[in-house]
Amino acid sequence: MDGKLLFTQNGPTLNFGAALLSGSHFLVTKAWDATGLSFRSDRHFTVYDGTPGSTCPTAVGNAVICVTGLVEPASPVHIVANANVGPPPTSAQLYIDGNLVVNNYACNASSCETGNTAVDPVQPLAAGPHYLVFKVWTIDGGPIETSQKLTVQ
Repeated sequence: MDGKLLFTQNGPTLNFGAALLSGSHFLVTKAWDATGLSFRSDRHFTVYDGTPGSTCPTAVGNAVICVTGLVEPASPVHIVANANVGPPPTSAQLYIDGNLVVNNYACNASSCETGNTAVDPVQPLAAGPHYLVFKVWTIDGGPIETSQKLTVQ
């Protein structure tokens, strides 16, 4: 965890808990099978102490953008976008008015898991209309994408 060995265990499963401070962390999980073949899975995540954030549910194979707050929110705008993909996700990107504002790398070809991938930024936006595009790239290609128009008060 964060560049330091946190836990070691022999056996077919790994299950442990760790007390972590709030903030960003980097977890690397490594394993070896009986023949000596290995794999590695890297994850970036954030621990926070507070009210749980918004969710943005979506069906398998789809992407969705959810803007929290009012129908016409005031700046800054809390944008939650999510995709539920079958193939392992490699990145999730959010564009606002044609500009890339979030580029989360979920995994690479040698270390990832199938699952959801999402972005959850709070963006300062000028009053007026804006165009949001959310794309998720998978190990099999992509993107799975969706778009939404938004007017900020």
